[in-house]
Amino acid sequence: MKDFTFITGNQNKADYLAKLLDLPVAHLKIELDEIQTLDRTALIEHKVQQAYEQLKSPVLVEDQALEFMALSGLPGPFIKFFIDNSGLEACCRMLDGFVDRSAYASSIFAYYDGKTFTTFSSGLAGNIASEPRGNNGFGWDAIFIPKGYQHTTAELDYTENLKTYLRIKPIQEVHDFLASN
Repeated sequence: MKDFTFITGNQNKADYLAKLLDLPVAHLKIELDEIQTLDRTALIEHKVQQAYEQLKSPVLVEDQALEFMALSGLPGPFIKFFIDNSGLEACCRMLDGFVDRSAYASSIFAYYDGKTFTTFSSGLAGNIASEPRGNNGFGWDAIFIPKGYQHTTAELDYTENLKTYLRIKPIQEVHDFLASN
């Protein structure tokens, strides 16, 4: 198994990743500058190289995006800033007046050990709810309705939520890579 440190400030996120990977996950919270770009590959590459430079050991980082099709893909990778500064209700209001409430939720992981740079990405289409709904999950779960569902991911039971989570996040690919020598 490849040694690595998962960079996140969220202990629950690290614990959940360890559970899903069925691998031990060391994690650290370190400050990383996030470049302002919609180019997800450039963003994650900058993030993972910056983390590696601070630790001088193999790192795994993640970046999530929630794209609103009516807004040409925004907020995209800036969704965390929108939620932290304006809230979920404001994110829903951004689409008022648009017929198209379609969205795309995605995740990209990157591993870097000073030599090998590898990315893993996946995503899931859906829609943005007219208002936040549900108490499960975190982040944008209360506003994202996965394609084929009538409820937000925050309204889904654990089993259904896990199905959508594993389509948004490339957990199996990350697992296979980290478990290999």
